[in-house]
Amino acid sequence: MKNLFFLLALLTTFSLSAQLTVRETQKDSILWRASKLTTVPKIMVYTIDTVHVHTIFYQNAKYTQITDIESISIGDNEDTKQFFNTCLSAFEQNKEFVIEIDGDPIYIKKSMGSIMIWSDSSYFYLNKNQVVNILSKLTP
Repeated sequence: MKNLFFLLALLTTFSLSAQLTVRETQKDSILWRASKLTTVPKIMVYTIDTVHVHTIFYQNAKYTQITDIESISIGDNEDTKQFFNTCLSAFEQNKEFVIEIDGDPIYIKKSMGSIMIWSDSSYFYLNKNQVVNILSKLTP
């Protein structure tokens, strides 16, 4: 009798605490991609609650034989615009800029007709047309 009572109490407890909460998932999207034939460089927009975070994925140009995909989380839409406006300024003014993102320095400078963006462990290039195209996608 005790076992039956214990079993009924246990089943009642499990059925009372089994609440199912359904929420719609946020949509992550690709804001920009260099071309439809390549996977990187690209800018993904991740939505966390109501905040949109832009992350650029790129192939580390440090290696020619190894595929090493790196990323930089730039921030929201305004931070991303400021980042790529700085890239455009570096190209047009032929200056080097240092930007701190989450305490890590990111260097931007004009190099061989492109913009070189690098950190301590990796680097990649964007040309002026790509930067202008990214800025046009960021501005509605």
